[in-house]
Amino acid sequence: MQHDIFRTRIAYLATTLAIAGVSLGCAGAIGPEFDGGDEDSSGSVVFDSPAAQEPPIDFATPWWCAYPEGPYGVEKGDVVPPDLEWQGYRPGDSEPSTISIREMYDCDGNKGINALLVSTSKILCGACVQEAEEVEEHAETIYGPKGIEMIILLGKGAKSEPATVDSAALWKSEYNLESAYVAADPDWSFAPSLPTPTPLNTVVDPRTMKVVHIRMGYSPSFSQLVNLADANAAAKP
Repeated sequence: MQHDIFRTRIAYLATTLAIAGVSLGCAGAIGPEFDGGDEDSSGSVVFDSPAAQEPPIDFATPWWCAYPEGPYGVEKGDVVPPDLEWQGYRPGDSEPSTISIREMYDCDGNKGINALLVSTSKILCGACVQEAEEVEEHAETIYGPKGIEMIILLGKGAKSEPATVDSAALWKSEYNLESAYVAADPDWSFAPSLPTPTPLNTVVDPRTMKVVHIRMGYSPSFSQLVNLADANAAAKP
């Protein structure tokens, strides 16, 4: 009888150790591995961080809104290159930051962007001045209500030098541009050939990031821009 009890206990112990081994093995495979740690001056145990961490998963961008594939370019029918970035000011901001074209991509309309107007400008340009003077009025009466975003990209500064963030700050301040993005663009991102008449207005569909219209010069009315915004607004579920 005692031998039976002894064998039962041995079997129980072996089973327990086997289960513990499996659990420890799984923990090592799933979680990060730590060493035993060292004691600091206070006697507390300090564990080393994992040797390598996987980059965090970006849950902010839905998988169905992956940036469209090319061909990339800035001519009519092209998809705007996804790597375009500028230093400048977002609407209402007083400090400069990096502005990415990806921010304008609104595949399902949930950002409320129905059309994008990119104005390539320069400070020493009469038509550019006229456009800048009327931006806020248009923002209040047309752009805002229709979900139109505007980016003003300055190619040249006040002395015809390549534009800088200071150039963008000057333009923003001079015309009280609080409703548009204003940035320095010394590379003339949307002007494939130079010299180019300014302002150069490029209309982009934020659902596809395709260039749908290009206009040279300024006019207060812009039917192609407004029609695109209306069409995208009507198509949103």
